[in-house]
Amino acid sequence: MTPLRHLGRPPLRLDGGADGRWRLEGGGTLLNASGGPLVQTLAQPPQPPDDLYDVVTPSGGVETPVRARLERELLARAGIEAGGVLWASSGSDAMEIALWFADWHAHARHGRAAATYLVRRGGYHGNSFLTRFLSTRGGTEPERTLDGRRLVILDEHADGASLPAAYVPADPGPDPDGGGGRLLAALARAEAQGAIVPPAVLVVEGVPTTGHVLWPGAGDLARTVAWCRERGILVVLDEIASGCFRHGGLTALGPGAGAGARPDVVTLSKGLTSGAYPLSCALLAPEHAEALRSANQRPLTFTYGLTDAAAWFTLDCLSRYDALAGSGAFSRRAAAIRSLLEGRRSNASTAGVAATATTIRVDLPAALAEPAIAALRGRGLWAYLGSTAFPLREGAAARAFLHLCPPLDLEPAEAEAALAAGLGAVDAVLAEA
Repeated sequence: MTPLRHLGRPPLRLDGGADGRWRLEGGGTLLNASGGPLVQTLAQPPQPPDDLYDVVTPSGGVETPVRARLERELLARAGIEAGGVLWASSGSDAMEIALWFADWHAHARHGRAAATYLVRRGGYHGNSFLTRFLSTRGGTEPERTLDGRRLVILDEHADGASLPAAYVPADPGPDPDGGGGRLLAALARAEAQGAIVPPAVLVVEGVPTTGHVLWPGAGDLARTVAWCRERGILVVLDEIASGCFRHGGLTALGPGAGAGARPDVVTLSKGLTSGAYPLSCALLAPEHAEALRSANQRPLTFTYGLTDAAAWFTLDCLSRYDALAGSGAFSRRAAAIRSLLEGRRSNASTAGVAATATTIRVDLPAALAEPAIAALRGRGLWAYLGSTAFPLREGAAARAFLHLCPPLDLEPAEAEAALAAGLGAVDAVLAEA
């Protein structure tokens, strides 16, 4: 029996599980709709060949055929075949590597460390010293400072530093696949206000769990990257939580972006091995990979990074994602989500609904978070819940963000039923509010 800990609540005691479901001590089951299991379940990870564990191999500076194959395949899928990969074991460590590169790049170009970091409000970038500084789920301050670094927090709504008095939850905006240019507009406001002091770095989640806009859209994201490139702002695309097909693609941008709209660094982790093995990485654009190679520079890291076992797990997971995409699983999930959400956005006076190809996110007043979670459990579902405080003209608005993401390999009919049950639970809570 294993207690499943979740912050601030009594533990759920588990008696095993498989196929995205947990058996509860005392009877009953929960379907994990949080997105945590990704392709496989934590209870049944893929089984590697025995010889991968026969010896302990070093991770740094050793290239084996399986590791070289993984690097080639990953860079090709990201559309940066001539780039480079820096490996680590945790999401936070991958972000630290990306930020180390940002500083190295700033010193190489400007003779000093990065001065300005730009982030979306509601973003989360890790649990290390510097990544905590970049994370903005709590608090409503427009900027922070740390050891000479200035953090500018971008608010993606029309009023800039303050939300409208009647808060309108996230909606798709004029761009049907995204946030209607709000990220780019927020950057332009920061520039007009003189807040962007070079060297500057934009650190942005492709699909943030608790940001004002869930999905900026590949077009808006590409335009944002191009805008930053024109101004010499380095772009780190944080896909630790959202990448590796969790939302239908390897990254939010996709492989088709041209060089001018390609991030400088992309970080990946959780989905690389579907949670079955610790691995993360930072993918570098070709010009940056070549600069590091020429300078013979590597980041300081204390984790194992890429080993043969980690490479095997990742290649296995990539093949499973390929099989799911080839079978139409992603397209069927996306069609089911579109059908479920038809007409809902026009009724979003209290709760907003946004979606990607695999996931539905409900944006609620924070006071309704606990009732919503209780209603989901009553229907046999478990989902991810986060929160963000947004600034208002007077005080702050606390919002809760509920993510429904059944396992990607769940049968389409069962996934649709789980998503429908989750929305039904939220509707029942709203009806009583």
